[in-house]
Amino acid sequence: MKRNLVLVQPVASFENDFPVLPQDAVGIGMLTIISYVGKFGYSGEIVHIPNALSQGLSLSSIIAHIRDCDPDVIGIGLNWLHFSKGALEAAKIFRQSFPNKVIVIGGQHATLFVKSIVLSCPDITGITIGESEITYCKLLDAVTMNLPIESVPGLAFIDNHGYHESSPIIVEDLDTFPFYSYRNIWPETKTECAALDTVRGTCPKNCPYCIESKTNTLQGRMRFSHHSPEYLARQIEVFVSDGISSVTIQDPVTLLGETFLTRVCEAILDHKIKLTLLNLFVEPHLFSNDFFTLLCNCADRVVLDYGIESGSYDVLRLSDRLFSKELLLENFKQAIASGIKILTWWMVGMPGETKETIDETFQFMAQTVHAGALPRWVTPLILFPQTDMANDADKYGITN
Repeated sequence: MKRNLVLVQPVASFENDFPVLPQDAVGIGMLTIISYVGKFGYSGEIVHIPNALSQGLSLSSIIAHIRDCDPDVIGIGLNWLHFSKGALEAAKIFRQSFPNKVIVIGGQHATLFVKSIVLSCPDITGITIGESEITYCKLLDAVTMNLPIESVPGLAFIDNHGYHESSPIIVEDLDTFPFYSYRNIWPETKTECAALDTVRGTCPKNCPYCIESKTNTLQGRMRFSHHSPEYLARQIEVFVSDGISSVTIQDPVTLLGETFLTRVCEAILDHKIKLTLLNLFVEPHLFSNDFFTLLCNCADRVVLDYGIESGSYDVLRLSDRLFSKELLLENFKQAIASGIKILTWWMVGMPGETKETIDETFQFMAQTVHAGALPRWVTPLILFPQTDMANDADKYGITN
């Protein structure tokens, strides 16, 4: 079946069948791009290479499927850094298989390393920068109407005159986006949990080690923007109609406060939606018992993932992450008493970390476990370019 656009989720590496991090996810950006280009008459599909390989399909059969789609544009996702090698390998494979096709790479980390990728990867036509819904529409217009790609906003590329890069154009009103569906993924794979796109733009928290606030700025949206509660409820209805009753929100939506989140829950209840699972990623934030009860009314199971990072006030202060450990522990107990599961996330290698601060973190982690929370993830500090810690390493006592 003819598809104007094929977006590809690559493997982490074609040489490694068992990467450290899972490969079954698909970036929300791919889903929203496919739905958005459909608004303007273009057809699209996401080809998920890891899922295809896990189902026993060969690389040659994947390429044959893309050939059957006969896309005008092939876009390779590089939203997460650990897919870098696989994305560039996929670009080389596709260039050999489709020498005359427009092949681009896009996503959060492609945007972060845009110039170095363009300069070092001759297999691609260019990089789509930042929020790329409009960019892909304009790129499809250019290809189907035989127009020069120089006119496409949010595209970085090389020609005989050197390196070119233009800023992306964003969709200002998020509620004008069409709803997206996991049904646009090939091969068909049962999605257990849908990711809900809630906010975009520069995170107001701006933690000095976090890449999110920096890449969001690079992606073209300066203001922290969000969907309305009514829109979010209707998007969840689409998931449910597709047979997906579990939803995760990994955006920093909790920064909008309990009042906004209460309106979201009320909209879900107004639409008579009852989820199997509702999962929110949370800053160390204190919620009321009434809000915990409201969350539990929306789903059979509620899981809150808290990014605690450290149990040392000295480390937290240096990282602009201060919160009251005593109050948070009490809030955990209240949430767990309401029937909510609490998972915690931690970091090591933070600025100001010593043996004493690590001991404090162990002690606080033990206290959270005693309160009923479970540690889910411990990760080392990754010094991403563009973050405050990378740009001002001396201030944070970091060897860059």
